Amino acid sequence: MKFERIMMTLAVLATLAFVAVAANSYRVELPFEGLHQHVVLTLGTVSALLLPHFWVLFYLVGTGRVLRAAGSVESSRRRLFGLMAITILLLLAVVVTSVLLGGPAAVRLHKVVFAFAGLLQLATLAVQWQELRHNARQFRDAPA
Repeated sequence: MKFERIMMTLAVLATLAFVAVAANSYRVELPFEGLHQHVVLTLGTVSALLLPHFWVLFYLVGTGRVLRAAGSVESSRRRLFGLMAITILLLLAVVVTSVLLGGPAAVRLHKVVFAFAGLLQLATLAVQWQELRHNARQFRDAPA
């Protein structure tokens, strides 16, 4: 359970960095003073945001194989894992779209997509936490 808590802590910290990027974006004014700092902060945050999600995804793939070999994989776990994989990939697509729309022509659209990415990040955290708890419960109940 230690790995799960570390990854979820990193994901929550990345979410806070995501909020810091949003706060920093309101400091960027025309003619884009402070844009360099915003872009660097954004790229670091995107990396920090997606890294724990993909580590958890790979971890759950590996533990799923172990559980399947032990014969204790439930259908609800497969459904929940599929939902988590979809939310992570959708989050990746939305975050990359938000970064690419950050140019001067699409400032309003960039902010809308950024807000959607924030909501999707919270949904991904919730689904991931639920899947990690379910995974830990299955390991505890699995036959040795």
